Amino acid sequence: MAMTKENKRGRVLNIPTPHTFHVPTDSERRLLGLIHRRGRATQAEITRAMDLTQPQVSRLVTGLAAEGLIRLGPATANGRGHPSAALTLNPDYAFGLGVSLLGDALSMDLIDFAGRLLWRGSRAMPDMTRPRVLAQLAAYRQEMLVETRVDPARIFAAGVGVSAFFVGDGPLMNPPALLDDWALVDIAAVLEDTLGVRVSVDNDGNVASVGEAYLGAGRRHASFAYLQVTNGFGGGLVLNGRPHRGTFGNAGEYAAVWQAMGIPHPNLERLRTLVSDHDEPLGSVSAMIEAFDMNWRGAALWLDEAGPAFSVVATAISAVADCEAIVLGGRIPPPLARALADRIVIAGTDRRQRPRPLPVVIEAEAPGDAVSLGAAVLSLQQGFFL
Repeated sequence: MAMTKENKRGRVLNIPTPHTFHVPTDSERRLLGLIHRRGRATQAEITRAMDLTQPQVSRLVTGLAAEGLIRLGPATANGRGHPSAALTLNPDYAFGLGVSLLGDALSMDLIDFAGRLLWRGSRAMPDMTRPRVLAQLAAYRQEMLVETRVDPARIFAAGVGVSAFFVGDGPLMNPPALLDDWALVDIAAVLEDTLGVRVSVDNDGNVASVGEAYLGAGRRHASFAYLQVTNGFGGGLVLNGRPHRGTFGNAGEYAAVWQAMGIPHPNLERLRTLVSDHDEPLGSVSAMIEAFDMNWRGAALWLDEAGPAFSVVATAISAVADCEAIVLGGRIPPPLARALADRIVIAGTDRRQRPRPLPVVIEAEAPGDAVSLGAAVLSLQQGFFL
């Protein structure tokens, strides 16, 4: 069953009759976020992590279980004291949709409430004009609903990650030339009717860092910088387990460091150029990723350029954000990410044989397409997790 709904511009949206979702309090969101990042947790662990009393946690757990957001497992011994029940999220409570709009690629993901990937559609898109993208997303949505049999009314929202920065005028974003048809428009309003749910839009680095926070390295590192290596270069910042977007939504635009220093950007478009010049001609970043070979001469030349450039960015991040880790993610092939991590040198201060602690540089751990997966996590995180 569907209903019609007018958005703020008066346009009629065809949206399925919504499921009535529980609106959690901040304390409930903290508890849900803790379980989400850990996968499972006992009441005793939650009590310690949230600095609450056992009765307070017990009331939160009882309420969330009654609403169907969490499941209580059998009580198990956990050191001294009474056995404690293991808590997990109810994967079927709600679902999140994620979309990535990159320069030459389009992806859509569907995840369940526990963060498990249920469906993915992805393809290279040399033509990223609005009609082509909307048609492909509509086809993806129909295919997804048929294959997963998920009730569309239980899809809570959609997140969308775009290779672009915010211009400081509400939701308007400024993408590269390949996404020219999406420049300086309300992207959420354009996509709502096709996706059939409320839409939130953010830049690709921010949403990828959200996915990494909940499903990747963020499970071990509460504060980290995410480097989004793709056709361009950007990223995100997570501090104490929460994404930090900045005043205008553009925190993580690390490429500005290179711009200020006159350093050419060693992104994947630069890698494609080097590979095409020295190994084999490749017409797009997507084609290069699919055929990637670590033995390419172009890959070695790119690492020679990228090592010093990324060392500058990593040093700046370490000095300003003082985070635990720097995560290399985006569309960079994993073998190349590992080789780049080995070349990054972060400048520090060694005084009295007690150097300033520096972040570790690691490969991204969240599975699959970083942006579409992160966007799907974002769609649920905004409503349920802290």
